[in-house]
Amino acid sequence: MTDAELKTLARLDEMRTDEWGSRATLFIWLTVPNRSIGGAKPCDRLDLYADAIVASFHAEIAEPMNG
Repeated sequence: MTDAELKTLARLDEMRTDEWGSRATLFIWLTVPNRSIGGAKPCDRLDLYADAIVASFHAEIAEPMNG
């Protein structure tokens, strides 16, 4: 993993709240195809689309999880 990818992961983890979900929930979110980055899995594009992934995650955590 590159330094840029690690920085992006750290940024996402800092944004995450316990109310939104655990780190495991974040890791699952990273493996699901994301329309904000052309249907790619965020984990596969951390180095190329860091800003778009962070923006997409911000939008995700802004909405309450449906349960």
